[in-house]
Amino acid sequence: SLSVEGNSENKALFWYRSTGESNLIRPYVAYKVDSRNQVQASLSYDIDAGATSEVKLGWIYDLRGFQLELTYTRDWQNKTNDYEFKVHTRMF
Repeated sequence: SLSVEGNSENKALFWYRSTGESNLIRPYVAYKVDSRNQVQASLSYDIDAGATSEVKLGWIYDLRGFQLELTYTRDWQNKTNDYEFKVHTRMF
């Protein structure tokens, strides 16, 4: 497993994991648009299969103690689309 992270304000992450079944490269980027909005994108690339396995796009909205998160995931291997909505609480 190998990862590289950027600064805490606007994050960029490169992640590599090798399991017994496949080798994945997963670049991840999160950008803080303003004090309340953040967008995210990640891509999973399967080295052994030579193909993109998953794409994730997300939006986070901060409500002062709560965060709303909307995520869209496209799984290229199973040819499925998934939408997910979460509410997170943040304790300070």
